[in-house]
Amino acid sequence: MSVTEELPKKLLLVDNDEPFLKSVSFMLEPKGVNVLQAKDWESALYLFNNNRVDVAIVELELEGLNGMALIQKWRNHEIQTKRDAGFILATGKHTEIASDRALVNELEDITVIEKPFNVAKLMIALINGMKVSRQREKFNEVDYKVIRPLLNKDKFEKALDIARNKLEPIGPRGVFKSAIIHADAGKPERALQLMDKLLKDDPNNLRYQNEAGKINLKMGNPEKARQYFEAADKLAPDNIERMYQMATMYLQLKEPDKSVEKMQQLLKTSPEQPDLKYDMFDQLLDAGFEKHAQDFCEKTSTASELLRHFNNKGVMYSKTGDFAKSVSEYEKALKLIPGNKENYRVLFNMAISHINMKTPDDISKARVLLAECLDLKPNFDKAKEKLVMVEKYLENQKSA
Repeated sequence: MSVTEELPKKLLLVDNDEPFLKSVSFMLEPKGVNVLQAKDWESALYLFNNNRVDVAIVELELEGLNGMALIQKWRNHEIQTKRDAGFILATGKHTEIASDRALVNELEDITVIEKPFNVAKLMIALINGMKVSRQREKFNEVDYKVIRPLLNKDKFEKALDIARNKLEPIGPRGVFKSAIIHADAGKPERALQLMDKLLKDDPNNLRYQNEAGKINLKMGNPEKARQYFEAADKLAPDNIERMYQMATMYLQLKEPDKSVEKMQQLLKTSPEQPDLKYDMFDQLLDAGFEKHAQDFCEKTSTASELLRHFNNKGVMYSKTGDFAKSVSEYEKALKLIPGNKENYRVLFNMAISHINMKTPDDISKARVLLAECLDLKPNFDKAKEKLVMVEKYLENQKSA
């Protein structure tokens, strides 16, 4: 195989430095490499999502969203085959720190190249990136094409049999994959046994610690999960998946301050998900930490955008006839920003949902909500009309 044949056909190059993008493209395009250039994280996400990228070179200190965050998002891409692209992290001479290196080791299969680099170093990194990509594709093929389809069809025993006989004999990598499959198939006890075996041989492996934490959390053992997660997080605090898990874990442990801390980290690493904060508000409310939800909401959202979000969701559920869910969304807005003068809109829509549920109890609730609405907005004619209608209905019910 010639050097040209070992190079990626399509390369995504991500760096804020446009002259650097052009110079690397100039080096590679004569060798038959199609170079996609991204000068910011938004372009990088778009190009990766819309192309079959063989290898991506990403600057560690990318503005807005660093290179390691981007790589993690691609490693967890919704399209399984995209996860196996080759990833190369470009660092400056003095930019890489211990936590970056720890995270690179934890995620595995990431080539690190120091800038500035010459053609020879670049060729070696690209060839290695392609080699790693092909190895990952081959290794994951049995999972993507055989085991996952079986799990999706609830054929758990057949899937687990393949994991035991095809993956575990490969060695630690296969055992690790089998543990994940057992956990996904509803066999967390066996998954934990496999992880314990791996950790016995390699107790400092952050990847193993993280997975053991996930399995324990799934089994309802948040205190045990904490031991694994916090040990790994101390060395590699920028693992995005672990941030999610730890935010949930701290809620289960009734430590909302620490959960909010992890949520704040997540928001910084997820600028492409502006609605993620609303899921976090939901989690805090569902866990019973209303004051923490209010404080977190105040730090991350304006009252108008929050009202718009939950009001729109409530209206959407109302249009589909799911009035109970619409009421639930309106209630969240009222809990998160109690006393806001614009809440009259939410109170009115909430009253309409109760009216549409048509039970006497719901109509009575609607009357209370409409009265509260008019306390905030006395000249709101629609609310006045609905209140007259509701009171007339309730009076007729009383007389009947």
